[in-house]
Amino acid sequence: MTRTGLSIAVILCLGSAGAGTAPNDCPGCADAPPRFDAVLGVQAVPVAYIVGVNAGSPAERAGLAVGDLIVAVNGEGLRQHQELHAFLSDLREAAMLSRAVVEILKYDPVTDSYSESRVEPTLPARARARLGLSAGFEILITHVPDGGAAARAGLRPGEFIDAINGRGIAEMRSVLDVDLSLARARESGDVVPLTLRRWKLLPPIEGEAQRLTYTEREVRVDLRSLQATAGPPRP
Repeated sequence: MTRTGLSIAVILCLGSAGAGTAPNDCPGCADAPPRFDAVLGVQAVPVAYIVGVNAGSPAERAGLAVGDLIVAVNGEGLRQHQELHAFLSDLREAAMLSRAVVEILKYDPVTDSYSESRVEPTLPARARARLGLSAGFEILITHVPDGGAAARAGLRPGEFIDAINGRGIAEMRSVLDVDLSLARARESGDVVPLTLRRWKLLPPIEGEAQRLTYTEREVRVDLRSLQATAGPPRP
Protein backbone atom coordinates (compact mmCIF):
# COMPACT_ATOMS: atom_id res chain seq x y z
CA MET A 1 0.00 0.00 0.00
CA THR A 2 1.25 3.51 -0.72
CA ARG A 3 0.29 6.91 0.48
CA THR A 4 1.19 10.49 -0.42
CA GLY A 5 -1.05 12.17 2.16
CA LEU A 6 -3.23 11.56 5.21
CA SER A 7 -6.90 12.28 5.66
CA ILE A 8 -6.11 14.82 8.37
CA ALA A 9 -3.23 16.42 6.49
CA VAL A 10 -2.69 19.98 7.63
CA ILE A 11 -1.34 22.70 5.36
CA LEU A 12 0.67 25.19 7.35
CA CYS A 13 -0.50 28.66 6.45
CA LEU A 14 -1.32 31.92 8.17
CA GLY A 15 -4.96 32.15 9.14
CA SER A 16 -5.54 28.41 9.85
CA ALA A 17 -7.25 28.40 12.94
CA GLY A 18 10.93 7.62 27.75
CA ALA A 19 7.73 6.18 29.27
CA GLY A 20 5.86 8.69 31.34
CA THR A 21 4.12 8.27 34.62
CA ALA A 22 0.84 9.56 35.92
CA PRO A 23 -0.32 12.22 36.22
CA ASN A 24 -0.33 13.32 32.62
CA ASP A 25 1.47 16.43 31.34
CA CYS A 26 -1.80 18.07 30.43
CA PRO A 27 -2.00 21.85 30.95
CA GLY A 28 -5.22 22.69 32.75
CA CYS A 29 -6.28 19.05 33.22
CA ALA A 30 -7.05 18.46 36.88
CA ASP A 31 -7.88 14.77 36.49
CA ALA A 32 -5.68 13.76 33.60
CA PRO A 33 -5.36 10.02 32.91
CA PRO A 34 -2.00 8.23 33.02
CA ARG A 35 0.10 8.59 29.91
CA PHE A 36 -0.48 5.98 27.23
CA ASP A 37 3.20 5.01 27.16
CA ALA A 38 3.18 4.39 30.92
CA VAL A 39 0.13 2.15 30.55
CA LEU A 40 1.83 0.14 27.80
CA GLY A 41 5.19 0.04 29.54
CA VAL A 42 7.14 1.49 26.61
CA GLN A 43 8.75 4.75 25.59
CA ALA A 44 6.89 6.46 22.76
CA VAL A 45 6.62 9.94 21.33
CA PRO A 46 3.70 11.69 19.61
CA VAL A 47 4.89 13.32 16.39
CA ALA A 48 3.77 15.22 13.33
CA TYR A 49 4.59 12.89 10.43
CA ILE A 50 5.44 14.83 7.28
CA VAL A 51 3.57 13.36 4.30
CA GLY A 52 4.04 16.18 1.79
CA VAL A 53 6.53 18.99 1.10
CA ASN A 54 6.01 21.53 -1.68
CA ALA A 55 8.88 21.96 -4.11
CA GLY A 56 10.83 25.17 -3.46
CA SER A 57 8.94 25.87 -0.23
CA PRO A 58 10.50 27.21 2.99
CA ALA A 59 10.07 23.73 4.47
CA GLU A 60 12.09 22.15 1.68
CA ARG A 61 14.77 24.84 1.87
CA ALA A 62 15.08 24.21 5.60
CA GLY A 63 15.74 20.54 4.96
CA LEU A 64 12.37 19.06 5.88
CA ALA A 65 11.30 16.10 3.76
CA VAL A 66 8.56 13.51 3.39
CA GLY A 67 8.99 10.86 6.08
CA ASP A 68 10.49 13.23 8.65
CA LEU A 69 8.95 13.31 12.13
CA ILE A 70 8.54 16.67 13.84
CA VAL A 71 9.15 16.01 17.54
CA ALA A 72 9.40 19.47 19.10
CA VAL A 73 9.42 23.19 18.33
CA ASN A 74 11.59 25.37 20.58
CA GLY A 75 11.76 22.57 23.13
CA GLU A 76 8.02 21.87 23.31
CA GLY A 77 6.57 18.67 21.93
CA LEU A 78 3.15 17.64 20.76
CA ARG A 79 2.20 16.52 24.26
CA GLN A 80 2.61 20.07 25.57
CA HIS A 81 0.29 21.36 22.83
CA GLN A 82 -2.00 18.31 23.00
CA GLU A 83 -3.55 18.97 19.56
CA LEU A 84 -1.74 18.68 16.24
CA HIS A 85 -3.31 21.90 15.01
CA ALA A 86 -1.91 23.91 17.94
CA PHE A 87 1.51 22.30 17.54
CA LEU A 88 1.75 23.16 13.86
CA SER A 89 0.37 26.65 14.42
CA ASP A 90 3.14 27.28 16.95
CA LEU A 91 5.70 26.11 14.41
CA ARG A 92 4.33 28.49 11.78
CA GLU A 93 4.24 31.45 14.14
CA ALA A 94 7.75 30.80 15.45
CA ALA A 95 9.05 30.60 11.89
CA MET A 96 7.45 33.98 11.14
CA LEU A 97 8.01 35.97 14.30
CA SER A 98 11.00 34.52 16.11
CA ARG A 99 13.49 31.68 15.90
CA ALA A 100 11.98 28.25 15.20
CA VAL A 101 14.27 25.42 16.26
CA VAL A 102 12.54 22.27 15.04
CA GLU A 103 13.65 18.92 16.41
CA ILE A 104 13.04 16.14 13.91
CA LEU A 105 13.70 12.46 13.41
CA LYS A 106 14.89 11.57 9.91
CA TYR A 107 14.27 8.13 8.46
CA ASP A 108 17.29 6.25 7.11
CA PRO A 109 16.15 3.56 4.62
CA VAL A 110 19.55 1.85 4.80
CA THR A 111 19.38 1.14 8.54
CA ASP A 112 15.55 1.26 8.73
CA SER A 113 15.85 3.60 11.71
CA TYR A 114 15.52 7.25 12.71
CA SER A 115 18.25 9.72 13.59
CA GLU A 116 17.91 13.03 15.44
CA SER A 117 18.37 16.32 13.63
CA ARG A 118 17.42 20.00 13.87
CA VAL A 119 16.32 22.57 11.32
CA GLU A 120 15.43 26.26 11.56
CA PRO A 121 12.77 27.16 8.97
CA THR A 122 11.92 30.84 8.47
CA LEU A 123 8.90 32.59 7.03
CA PRO A 124 8.32 36.20 6.00
CA ALA A 125 5.92 37.97 8.39
CA ARG A 126 3.15 38.54 5.88
CA ALA A 127 -0.41 37.41 5.42
CA ARG A 128 -0.90 33.84 4.15
CA ALA A 129 2.77 32.99 4.39
CA ARG A 130 3.21 29.23 4.08
CA LEU A 131 5.81 26.71 5.11
CA GLY A 132 4.57 24.40 2.40
CA LEU A 133 4.21 21.05 4.12
CA SER A 134 1.47 18.72 5.28
CA ALA A 135 1.61 16.42 8.30
CA GLY A 136 -0.46 13.97 10.30
CA PHE A 137 -0.66 12.84 13.93
CA GLU A 138 1.31 9.65 14.65
CA ILE A 139 2.86 7.90 17.66
CA LEU A 140 6.31 6.34 17.33
CA ILE A 141 7.48 3.61 19.72
CA THR A 142 11.09 4.46 20.56
CA HIS A 143 12.00 1.83 23.17
CA VAL A 144 10.60 -1.47 24.42
CA PRO A 145 12.35 -3.02 27.45
CA ASP A 146 14.02 -6.30 26.49
CA GLY A 147 12.31 -9.34 27.91
CA GLY A 148 9.53 -7.26 29.42
CA ALA A 149 5.78 -7.62 29.13
CA ALA A 150 5.55 -5.13 26.26
CA ALA A 151 8.19 -7.01 24.27
CA ARG A 152 6.36 -10.29 24.85
CA ALA A 153 3.20 -8.58 23.65
CA GLY A 154 4.91 -7.90 20.32
CA LEU A 155 5.51 -4.15 20.59
CA ARG A 156 8.70 -3.12 18.80
CA PRO A 157 10.79 0.05 18.51
CA GLY A 158 10.44 1.86 15.20
CA GLU A 159 6.78 0.97 14.78
CA PHE A 160 3.87 3.38 15.01
CA ILE A 161 0.71 2.79 17.01
CA ASP A 162 -1.77 3.35 14.21
CA ALA A 163 -5.02 2.36 15.92
CA ILE A 164 -6.35 1.48 19.37
CA ASN A 165 -9.37 -0.81 19.57
CA GLY A 166 -10.10 -0.10 15.91
CA ARG A 167 -9.97 3.69 16.27
CA GLY A 168 -7.20 5.30 14.25
CA ILE A 169 -4.71 7.60 15.94
CA ALA A 170 -5.17 10.00 13.03
CA GLU A 171 -8.86 10.28 13.97
CA MET A 172 -8.09 11.38 17.53
CA ARG A 173 -8.01 15.08 18.29
CA SER A 174 -5.15 15.10 20.73
CA VAL A 175 -2.58 13.19 22.76
CA LEU A 176 -5.05 13.29 25.65
CA ASP A 177 -7.51 11.28 23.53
CA VAL A 178 -4.88 8.55 23.21
CA ASP A 179 -4.28 8.57 26.97
CA LEU A 180 -8.03 8.35 27.62
CA SER A 181 -8.53 5.48 25.18
CA LEU A 182 -5.99 3.28 26.92
CA ALA A 183 -6.99 4.38 30.43
CA ARG A 184 -10.62 3.45 29.80
CA ALA A 185 -9.62 0.12 28.32
CA ARG A 186 -7.49 -0.68 31.36
CA GLU A 187 -10.27 0.27 33.75
CA SER A 188 -12.75 -1.99 31.94
CA GLY A 189 -10.27 -4.87 31.81
CA ASP A 190 -10.52 -5.16 28.06
CA VAL A 191 -8.06 -6.97 25.86
CA VAL A 192 -7.17 -4.11 23.53
CA PRO A 193 -6.26 -4.66 19.88
CA LEU A 194 -3.53 -2.35 18.60
CA THR A 195 -2.70 -1.86 14.95
CA LEU A 196 1.04 -1.33 14.53
CA ARG A 197 2.42 0.24 11.37
CA ARG A 198 5.95 0.50 10.01
CA TRP A 199 6.47 3.28 7.45
CA LYS A 200 9.08 3.25 4.69
CA LEU A 201 10.02 5.54 1.82
CA LEU A 202 9.66 4.16 -1.69
CA PRO A 203 12.48 4.71 -4.20
CA PRO A 204 11.96 8.13 -5.81
CA ILE A 205 10.56 8.38 -9.31
CA GLU A 206 11.68 11.36 -11.38
CA GLY A 207 8.95 13.94 -11.75
CA GLU A 208 6.75 12.45 -9.02
CA ALA A 209 6.25 13.32 -5.38
CA GLN A 210 7.99 11.19 -2.78
CA ARG A 211 5.80 8.21 -1.86
CA LEU A 212 5.43 6.25 1.34
CA THR A 213 4.58 2.62 1.95
CA TYR A 214 3.86 0.65 5.09
CA THR A 215 3.22 -2.76 6.58
CA GLU A 216 0.71 -3.40 9.33
CA ARG A 217 0.14 -6.05 11.95
CA GLU A 218 -2.27 -6.57 14.81
CA VAL A 219 -1.37 -7.08 18.47
CA ARG A 220 -3.88 -7.97 21.19
CA VAL A 221 -2.84 -6.57 24.56
CA ASP A 222 -4.28 -7.48 27.95
CA LEU A 223 -3.68 -4.21 29.76
CA ARG A 224 -4.09 -5.79 33.19
CA SER A 225 -1.08 -8.03 32.73
CA LEU A 226 0.43 -6.66 29.51
CA GLN A 227 0.44 -10.15 28.05
CA ALA A 228 -0.57 -10.64 24.44
CA THR A 229 -0.23 -12.62 21.29
CA ALA A 230 0.99 -10.91 18.16
CA GLY A 231 -0.05 -11.69 14.63
CA PRO A 232 2.38 -11.85 11.71
CA PRO A 233 3.18 -8.71 9.69
CA ARG A 234 0.85 -8.11 6.79
CA PRO A 235 1.57 -6.06 3.67
